[in-house]
Amino acid sequence: MYALGGGKICLGVLSISIGSLLFIACGGSESEEDEGGGGLVVQQDAGHSAADAGVSEDDAGGGEFISIPAGSYVLSHDVNATSQVFHAGDTVSVQAFLLQKTPVTVAQFEKCVAARACTRSHYKTRSEDLYESCNYDCAKCKNKNHPMNCVDWYGANEYCEWIGGRLPEEYEWEYAATHNGTQPLNTKYPWGDSNPDTAKANFDLRETTAVGKYSPAGDSPLGLVDMSGNVQEWTHFEKIPYTEKIPRLKGGSAWSNYFGEDGCGEHCAKDLDITNHSTNYNDPSRMERSFGFRCAK
Repeated sequence: MYALGGGKICLGVLSISIGSLLFIACGGSESEEDEGGGGLVVQQDAGHSAADAGVSEDDAGGGEFISIPAGSYVLSHDVNATSQVFHAGDTVSVQAFLLQKTPVTVAQFEKCVAARACTRSHYKTRSEDLYESCNYDCAKCKNKNHPMNCVDWYGANEYCEWIGGRLPEEYEWEYAATHNGTQPLNTKYPWGDSNPDTAKANFDLRETTAVGKYSPAGDSPLGLVDMSGNVQEWTHFEKIPYTEKIPRLKGGSAWSNYFGEDGCGEHCAKDLDITNHSTNYNDPSRMERSFGFRCAK
């Protein structure tokens, strides 16, 4: 068994002692973009990175985080963790961590840009996108509660570090996707094994939707939102000996069910690439309309 967590891996005999965790909510009212029920929700502060950038904790825009308990998990496929490759069938022990309830939104990302902590070269604006599907700097977009997309791995990593977090490891992302507070249920999708439909996920619209639009039907047992569909999400990676030396994205997107101009509709939902185990490899410098992210701590 392997012990994993927080970007660190310990091999050998596993002995875990988990103390109590204390989370202190920041003062002030909850914003509209952070509303929504479900799960063990903790309001996080911004962390030192945002403070160092001259932004107050209340303004940093980190959003809500959900507490993911420690536990064991059997990998369904090879996983590139921080310093080692783990293989299908390996049982790993995951340390407790926090994961953002929703993908990072445009409104949240704008605060990082305003603080000059997110680099302009790592994301594209609406006007720079051939398909006009990028959500940043969209003059005609009234709702900034859509996920930040058209951001590369480096830009996603910058934002997470700015709020005092990090990108989740791939195994953490999968583990959290079906965790019910006691154990991961290992279902095909966050909501269970039933096929996706238009009440559970954005898989065929070919444009993003506001985060939370499919809550609670599409939520994970702990209340994680949009783990399937809307945008694929960058995960952490290290350049180590591995058959695929490029970052992985998880969760599928609003373009996952696109087969031609008219798509294919709900009748082919069973073939969608938005399962918890679905993986997309891509270059860390790619900025696509279907690429987004959420942070861990």
